[in-house]
Amino acid sequence: EILNSSLVWNHSVTITGLSSGKTYYYNITSCDEAGNCNESGVFSFTTSSSESGGTSDGSSGGGERGSNITACSKIWNKIVSGTEAVMNITREDIGIREIVIKVKKDVRYPKLTVSKLSDIPTKTPLPEGIPYQYLQINNIGLNEDVLEEVNITFRVEKTWINENNLTRDSIKLFRFLDEKWEWKALETWHEREDNTYVYYAAKSPGFSYFVITGINETKEKICENGEKRCYGKEMQECNGTGWVTIKKCEYKCNETTLSCENRSLIVSGTGVCKSGETKCEGKSIMECIEGEWKVKKVCEYGCLNGSCVSKPETEDLSWAFVLGLVAVLGVLVYFGFVRK
Repeated sequence: EILNSSLVWNHSVTITGLSSGKTYYYNITSCDEAGNCNESGVFSFTTSSSESGGTSDGSSGGGERGSNITACSKIWNKIVSGTEAVMNITREDIGIREIVIKVKKDVRYPKLTVSKLSDIPTKTPLPEGIPYQYLQINNIGLNEDVLEEVNITFRVEKTWINENNLTRDSIKLFRFLDEKWEWKALETWHEREDNTYVYYAAKSPGFSYFVITGINETKEKICENGEKRCYGKEMQECNGTGWVTIKKCEYKCNETTLSCENRSLIVSGTGVCKSGETKCEGKSIMECIEGEWKVKKVCEYGCLNGSCVSKPETEDLSWAFVLGLVAVLGVLVYFGFVRK
């Protein structure tokens, strides 16, 4: 490692002791007074058969580029326990935009380096979903035993989400677990969006290789997250994967207002009625019971103002008249036969 601590715009480093006809790999890290650093990525050059030394000013020298496409770093003089340390990533081609960490104990001269990779390391298993970007976060002095909390903010282009038939909620950040040799999905949530990007945040227990992916959900959605419905006397809400009961109504769940109705005023299929209210329908007395009109009593002679009417007097007179008329006709017929 060659260190030039001068805070100047241009650096020039002379490298000596090189072997002839050999390929050398290098990267350049440049930092400002605040400890914000950027890395060039990995470059290479090959010495000629007669060359014993060379000079590098940060150009690639025509060599091949490694898997680190772009990278940036940050060095802190000290991170105090219980305080937040923030690393902002300004390089536009790196999906991670911010890393916020808390430590369990004071750490002096810690360093983070975030690199965008062209691919995952050889023989590493493929992560789930459609990869958007491979990343690596290296650290000095920030191992899991000193980390209390790590929050990573990243972004994904809207055009990429649409082109891959994904949804906003299908984006996940995966971290590679070296000890298990597998990828683990981190807790990821949507934060905001602008005209070009959708921004997310994720919690991680530490640093390693990462991949931003989109999980293509092929399952048909049962319901939309937050949607509500009435299911009998239960009010239910969709949690994104299915229906869950959020409230049990004592009397009835109103499918129009998606709320519980109380006993005194319940909407029924024929209108609004109050419990205990009565009305007439034909010869029947109807009573409102739990929001529904039910037959309370069938009247023999009719119903009026919610009560049965008594036997009408005109009916008795009409029967007497009919009987009298029959008697008169009988007498006339009798005397007619006698005269003959």
